[in-house]
Amino acid sequence: MATIFGIDISRYQKGMQLSQAKAEGVEFVIIKAGGADDGKYRDSQFNQFYRQAKAADLTRCAYYFGQAFSVEAAEKEAAHLIQILQGTDIRWTFYDVEGKMLNQGRQHLTDIVKKFCEVMEGAGYHCGIYASESSFNGRMNDDQLIGITHWVARWSRTVPKLTSGARIAIWQFGGETNLLRSNRISSIVTDQNYSYIDITDQGPAEGKEPEQAKKTVEDLAKEVIAGAWGNGSDRKERLTAAGYSYEEVQKRVDEILKPVKKTTAELAQEVLAGVWGNGATRVKKLREAGYDYKEVQDEVNRIAELRKQSGKTYIVVKGDTLSRIAKRYGTTVARLVETNSIQDPNKIYVGQEIRIK
Repeated sequence: MATIFGIDISRYQKGMQLSQAKAEGVEFVIIKAGGADDGKYRDSQFNQFYRQAKAADLTRCAYYFGQAFSVEAAEKEAAHLIQILQGTDIRWTFYDVEGKMLNQGRQHLTDIVKKFCEVMEGAGYHCGIYASESSFNGRMNDDQLIGITHWVARWSRTVPKLTSGARIAIWQFGGETNLLRSNRISSIVTDQNYSYIDITDQGPAEGKEPEQAKKTVEDLAKEVIAGAWGNGSDRKERLTAAGYSYEEVQKRVDEILKPVKKTTAELAQEVLAGVWGNGATRVKKLREAGYDYKEVQDEVNRIAELRKQSGKTYIVVKGDTLSRIAKRYGTTVARLVETNSIQDPNKIYVGQEIRIK
């Protein structure tokens, strides 16, 4: 099929006119629906962009910025996205895998991604993965994800290459840096993409009929937690009217929301990702949450030593810049940017893992 040109947008493109984008050749738009990197939220421009895209008759897709460190968290993020998409005709969705999420074990991250997509597909959506070329190749076991649609970021003149052999369905070839065309659409700097699949297919995922299918207690419980069925007597009335057992669903909701202690391995991954802070702050937060600081720190040290043996890495701390890190390790900013697929050299965050080559 012919290559299809599209863009992905969020609140950072506020003010963009999608009717003008269509006049400039845009055929599809992937709108940020929300994310979990700052608590669970709906992107402030999602509704506005969705209405514009529909009015302009542009193919409409959505992506969700992930922040899951467990398969359970991935399930909740998928439920949140489903809630946001209610009332829309969007069928194509993507899980944005970048940032702090990448600072965990390859298999663990792979399982998280699979779970998110599994929940979305089970709800009747097409679900794909968005990540950089280097993240697919080095941060996940991509050979286990070959059957999932790949949206790959590489801002260059040449198409990315995936060592797993997975098909590249969509290539994000540019954003602020764009070597193939102007980086502006409708006068606003915008990420741009080529799709090699029929992204214009807006029907439900093959074999799925989400509107007619009877939902399981597990699925309903996740929707309740995401806020889809209201609260109190309203929830009971709506579930009963839809033919479901309120008591069974509520029982499962209570089981899911019951506080569950995290494992030492999970906590160590979160510490390495910067979730628990540093020094005395980390000690205090872990102890207040009822965890054994020494046990967690021992696991952190063990993982750090393994990473050190397999390749030099550096965890960003407050006040760091790429130039300062480059000077410390006798390398260059350009090499750090290339090695870590950093899109903006001026934006690194505390807890980010930087690979040194």
